[in-house]
Amino acid sequence: MLISFSGPDGAGKTTQIKKLLSYFSERGFRIGAVQDINPNIRYNIGDDLSSYYNYLKQFDVIHTRFRLHSKENVEIMDLVQFISTGNKWLTSYSAYTSFYDSEQWYKFVTKPLLDDNKILISDKYFFDDVAFKTAYGCEYSWLKALHKYSRIPDIALYLKVNRKTILKHNESRKDLKNVLYQKEENTKNLLDSFERLTKDYPLHAIEADGTPEEVHKNIMDYLMSLSPFNELFDTCVYDT
Repeated sequence: MLISFSGPDGAGKTTQIKKLLSYFSERGFRIGAVQDINPNIRYNIGDDLSSYYNYLKQFDVIHTRFRLHSKENVEIMDLVQFISTGNKWLTSYSAYTSFYDSEQWYKFVTKPLLDDNKILISDKYFFDDVAFKTAYGCEYSWLKALHKYSRIPDIALYLKVNRKTILKHNESRKDLKNVLYQKEENTKNLLDSFERLTKDYPLHAIEADGTPEEVHKNIMDYLMSLSPFNELFDTCVYDT
């Protein structure tokens, strides 16, 4: 099963993923994360990704990321994010390389793990790439078409927050990589894109402006209403 978390930086995705991982761990599932292999999560285009799969396959529930960018794509995005006016063509090129990276990761890591009946919890998904690249100047319809054949998660969650919440959560960030999309017009485009995505895909919006505990309850209430989620505890093999 593939469960994805989407939303703007500062929405609380990492916090909520950790809470869900704890939920599985408390029930005896073995938990692993791609960050345990390489904290920087970077590779060169064309690298052999089998080592990631070989490490992660020993776990029942795996915290992974959809946008595991190659070093080349990171360099492009660093340029895009620091150009205050945005650059549609550079962003489009970044979208292509990001799509290639995600397809390679899916082919050599995600799909084999899903074929092994693992539970994957993904920090961001192609929904995020569409929303952010729209905020950086790309056409929504073009980005959506680019991911026409990308796998849709079994459960896709969108942590919905308002702009004030985003800014508050990001006040302590040191990397400055969110400067462009935090401009008022770009932030509006970002949030509007996420709203469009909830209408175009089975992307379920979770109200996430509350405390982490309140948001976690909202998430668990929704997950527990889904038969496929409850069936995990009957069909998965895990240590007790």
